Amino acid sequence: MAWQRQPGRFRSLVRLADGLLFGAGAATESSLRFLLVGALALIPIILAYTAYAYWVFRGHVDLSKGYH
Repeated sequence: MAWQRQPGRFRSLVRLADGLLFGAGAATESSLRFLLVGALALIPIILAYTAYAYWVFRGHVDLSKGYH
């Protein structure tokens, strides 16, 4: 098929000519920077909360008291 000769292109279900190139589908640099700032702020918070929850519930699991 023709779309196999253009690996950098997303196929359109209606017409091949209406497909989307990777460059045209990319977000603008300003929106990517905005998302990067948000991710850099939230990922440490998520990791800290996960570590805190693991620390709080350590030792509370007993394998002999599980569902049978």
